[in-house]
Amino acid sequence: MPNIADRVRALRVLLRRRGLAAWIVPSGDPHASEYVPERYQGRRWISGFDGSAGTAVVGLKSAALWTDSRYWIAAEKALKGSPFQLQRQGQAGVPAIEEWLCKLLRRGDVVGLCDATVPLSRFRALERELGKSGVKLAGGKDLLDALWADRPALPAAPFWIMEDRWAGESRASKLRRVREAVPTRLLVADLSELAWLLNIRGNDVPTSPIGAAYVLLGKRDATLFAGPEKVPGIVRRALARDGVRVRPYGDVTAALRALPAGEAMRIDPDVVSARLARACRKAVEGPSPVTRLKAVKNRVEVRGFRDALRRDGVALVKFLAWLNGAVGRGRVTELSASEKLHAFRAEQPRFLHDSFEAIVAYQGNAALPHYRPGASEVVLKPRGVLLVDSGGTYRDGTTDTTRVHALGPVPAAVRRSFTLVLKGVISLTQACFPRGTSGVQLDAFARRALWDAGLDFGHGTGHGVGHCLNVHEGPNGFRTRGAAVPMDPGMVTTIEPGFYEAGKYGIRIENIVLGVEKTGGFLGFDTLTLAPICRDLVEPSLLTPAEAAWLDAYHRKVQAALAPGLEASERRWLARQTRPLSRR
Repeated sequence: MPNIADRVRALRVLLRRRGLAAWIVPSGDPHASEYVPERYQGRRWISGFDGSAGTAVVGLKSAALWTDSRYWIAAEKALKGSPFQLQRQGQAGVPAIEEWLCKLLRRGDVVGLCDATVPLSRFRALERELGKSGVKLAGGKDLLDALWADRPALPAAPFWIMEDRWAGESRASKLRRVREAVPTRLLVADLSELAWLLNIRGNDVPTSPIGAAYVLLGKRDATLFAGPEKVPGIVRRALARDGVRVRPYGDVTAALRALPAGEAMRIDPDVVSARLARACRKAVEGPSPVTRLKAVKNRVEVRGFRDALRRDGVALVKFLAWLNGAVGRGRVTELSASEKLHAFRAEQPRFLHDSFEAIVAYQGNAALPHYRPGASEVVLKPRGVLLVDSGGTYRDGTTDTTRVHALGPVPAAVRRSFTLVLKGVISLTQACFPRGTSGVQLDAFARRALWDAGLDFGHGTGHGVGHCLNVHEGPNGFRTRGAAVPMDPGMVTTIEPGFYEAGKYGIRIENIVLGVEKTGGFLGFDTLTLAPICRDLVEPSLLTPAEAAWLDAYHRKVQAALAPGLEASERRWLARQTRPLSRR
């Protein structure tokens, strides 16, 4: 185990030498990615907390870590005995990072951070709030470089071509559409956006087919900035046919500075780093047009999602049928179950890798929304519930499905909670709404049944999904607050309400849906996910006749789609799981 206290002491020595009062260590990379390469896991290295979201701050005498409600329990365990105090972000009375620093520091003190891994908008917000108390913010090189002796290098995995037959649109067509959407030059820093734009994919992180690079797009030229080892000849030649040059990754700053002073550059301040933004001589800030273009899937992409989710459903049923026979007859742990699920998924055609590290959580562990089994030896027993949140990246789509499975007898309270969550899934799935309606407005459909019972959950209700890209993508999603982005036909989004009883159990049901047009100019959703919803956990008396009819119809669809890909014993198991509610 690393000695976190020693690392913090070493960082404080550097702070004193540089005249700094504190150092901020975020979770990001230069591209505002959710899943970052090992090189940018500085917050994990300095604090010991390995959740996907959080910010560590080290002062000369105090240290703290902020993370949201998904990770409070995990962070508390990880930080125990370390110099870091957990700050439960979003909880009443918990100060924001800026507030905490302003109380800790004096006027004239300087706070530092690596401005290459912080988006411009976040850097400005920190600078503004600290400045109100006379505290300065200084961006510079990462101090951890001097302390982290075996810090990993930048990934060198090569890009590969996403063929038009899977992408559904040529590179030339995408370049033309983006050029038409923006009157200036455009800097594309988001890795999923440049992958979509150039019809390439990468392997820089285990769960997302992306690679570190930038694209500088002009009206008549385009340049990909990437390490030469990342652009093999076949990719370089394909890009060249559409007028895309290749230059080294590190040349992007110089290229921005070399542009004529009067030539405007469009940058997304929520993605482009503060350091890179300063290199732009005339920056025009605004959302990248690629974000919304990428979010609306074409017919080929939609067909790919349908096919990928059908194959993924087969893998899930094979896993659940195996689980049904294995638990209680042998030693099955959260970790071994997770490995078995991966093996079933890997057997499916066009599978590339898991789309995120699977959450396989038994009983109380399922109350942690982003729990990971890791090296867990928690043994599954023939009672209670198991939550499985997992997905795969396929050449023709990306999947993300959550199911809760009864391993044996469960209390009535669990069935009630499960059914209330299911009612939320059905309500939002069946919503019919006018164009221009946002996910913020629709979120309450998924919470209504829980709210009526005085219950709620702390995470968002759904997120966009990339096509053979990131499992979490914007701008579409369902949430209680945030950007009010309209839901459009062709957007692919998850619906995943939940309920969590700390230390006892967790419930979450997640389907992927497609935005579709309804009659009269209204919009709605078509469910793409194909996986049985645990019938043994449904309390029929809590469902309306219309809700019960929806579940029966969904299960008929699941049965018809998945049965051909299953063995005889698996088909029998699926038939039992998808029988009508009226039949015992």
